[in-house]
Amino acid sequence: SRSLSLSAFTLSLALSLALRSVRPVKMSVTYNVSVTTGASFMAGSFDRMSITLVGSRGSSAKTRLKRLFKKTYFMPGSTLDFDVSSDVELGEILLVRLHKQKKHFALMEDSWYCSAVTVTRPSCTRYTFPVHSWLTDENTLHVMEGAARRKSQYEGGVLQQHWIDEIKARQEDYQWDSYIPDIPRNIKGNSTADLPKDAQFTVERKVDLLFDLDRLCLQFGFTRNNMFPRKSFFGLEHIHQICSRKSTPTSVYVAKHWKEDPFFGYQYLNGSNPVLIRQCRQLPPNLPLTDQMVAPSLGPDTSLQQQLQAGNLYVVDYEILRGITPHIRDGEQQYLSAPICLLYLTPDRALIPIAIQVDQDPGPHNPIFLPSDPKYTWRLAKIWVRHADTQIHQIVSHLLRTHLLAEVFCVAAMRTLPNAHPLFKLLMPHIKFTLHINTQARKLLISEGGVFDKAFSTGGVAKAQVLQRATERITYTSLCLPEELASRGVDKLPNYYYRDDGLRIWGAISSLVQGVVELYYEDNGSVGRDSELQAFVKEVFTEGFLSRSSSGIPSSLTTKAELVKYLTMAIFSCSGQHCAVNSGQFDFGAWMPNNPCTMRRPPPADKDKVTKHDIWHTLPDTTATTTVLTTIYLLSQTARIEASLGLYTEERFTEPGPRECIERFQSRLKQIKKEIDSRNEGLELPYVYLRPDLIENSVAI
Repeated sequence: SRSLSLSAFTLSLALSLALRSVRPVKMSVTYNVSVTTGASFMAGSFDRMSITLVGSRGSSAKTRLKRLFKKTYFMPGSTLDFDVSSDVELGEILLVRLHKQKKHFALMEDSWYCSAVTVTRPSCTRYTFPVHSWLTDENTLHVMEGAARRKSQYEGGVLQQHWIDEIKARQEDYQWDSYIPDIPRNIKGNSTADLPKDAQFTVERKVDLLFDLDRLCLQFGFTRNNMFPRKSFFGLEHIHQICSRKSTPTSVYVAKHWKEDPFFGYQYLNGSNPVLIRQCRQLPPNLPLTDQMVAPSLGPDTSLQQQLQAGNLYVVDYEILRGITPHIRDGEQQYLSAPICLLYLTPDRALIPIAIQVDQDPGPHNPIFLPSDPKYTWRLAKIWVRHADTQIHQIVSHLLRTHLLAEVFCVAAMRTLPNAHPLFKLLMPHIKFTLHINTQARKLLISEGGVFDKAFSTGGVAKAQVLQRATERITYTSLCLPEELASRGVDKLPNYYYRDDGLRIWGAISSLVQGVVELYYEDNGSVGRDSELQAFVKEVFTEGFLSRSSSGIPSSLTTKAELVKYLTMAIFSCSGQHCAVNSGQFDFGAWMPNNPCTMRRPPPADKDKVTKHDIWHTLPDTTATTTVLTTIYLLSQTARIEASLGLYTEERFTEPGPRECIERFQSRLKQIKKEIDSRNEGLELPYVYLRPDLIENSVAI
């Protein structure tokens, strides 16, 4: 029995020692991770990438994204699958952290553009993380799960800290600066290289949109020898030799019809600057026009007063140019005037000019020019009006009211709206690349010695003066197309295709915005409680509109209706409105006498002494003409990549609701295109500048 007892003791001791030596087995949880690289050229990378999954119950270890027995190259457009293991079940996946490490320190930077990451739990629950961002150097990118949410919907300390970190980083990367005092502020940065990587053009756009004047000159058939010597044109044939080296069907039409009064009037409706004409119910007090002067234009049995009351008179007043200091270009004084042009809608629905005063103050030195004047006198008067229109078009309608305002919306959004905010997801396609093109413009177009100084009468200090004066006059009404058109009294003007197509595009954008707002804002109170939205609107008000309450620009929003109108205004300004004043530049400006960039002699004071030689010596010289031709040809080009209105290559919304809104938006745009194409079939000169497939999502050219 003693032997049995000893054996039992020995067995018990051995079992105890064996149990002590056994370590607990840890259960591993495996997550499937899919990583998609952007499709653009140079989006891929050979560098080492790692990922960390952050869940509601913990985080995974930092895991190298590496395929077994294969080289891991994140090829443009590719989707690679990886397994990521965790010692614990992470719960709901809240964030992913993407880490980048250079493969070889001696090699140059190999940035990586990640489009999206999806994570699938063992339970088959799938989480989508819209990234759409560059990972550079040896940095870490923090990306939140894709469901749109406002700050109040960030649950838990992890997400709340992520919000703080994201906004802090954004405000460090996107800082305000002032290029010119008293105009909308811009992003800080002297060159495009100073911009955050995400704000810079892709390689494709950089190649397409190089501001290389010499290269463009060669495309036009110019060289330094035959472009830069400054000399006057000596006739229409000489102008034709230069201005027709590149052409479009519209530019050919313009060269043929530019002298005709009905075409002069047509351009106020459907030209490159169709935003100035307004109904005239009372003659300007500084336009001393009489019935006798305009009787040949109005016809018998009528008067100015009768036509005013009938609503058939329209006016374009360039008073904003009054007193602006014209540029001295290479030592030669240039000239600038502030015309008033009165137009008449004839019984056969043609809009024709019937009186032009080339400057604001009436008197013997500033006569009223009439169609009954000698041919060259009337032609030169119209050229002075077209010259003034060119200045306002480029500086106010185009630069200020689309480019500079789009930059304000962009910087304000980047500083106040995090990636997850539904309005950031909505706005982002419409503000992408704007910072790059504007920074380039400040360096090459409106800088000291830039294109404006080389060619325009509003170069030098004049461009700043016009910008400052126009900024003072911007109103919220003038940015909201339906109200803007109503304020000008142009609802009954026939053949106003800019108005008709613009209202279609405005309505489509408004429907998209309303659909998204209804999804994420349950009532008016939720608009007022959205601190991120209110910060965005406030920043636009202070930095873009310089806290001018007289502008009517809201500094806060309190209802869903106000929010829909505001966002529609922002998106339309960045897309449809920009296209309307940008894409026709070369069409209507390639024939230089139609859109002269400068004038080299003062306006005529004697109607009877104007000759065709006066016109040639007043118009821009060959150098200014070729400089502008190459520039507007470049600026009129659309991007070769797909970026037209409503085509969102970056899928930022992950929920079905907003995706359905976008699909309805795209369907409506297709219908609008059909309507415009059908209308254009019967037109001698089709109007295409608001055709949806030709509108870019953002100000990117």
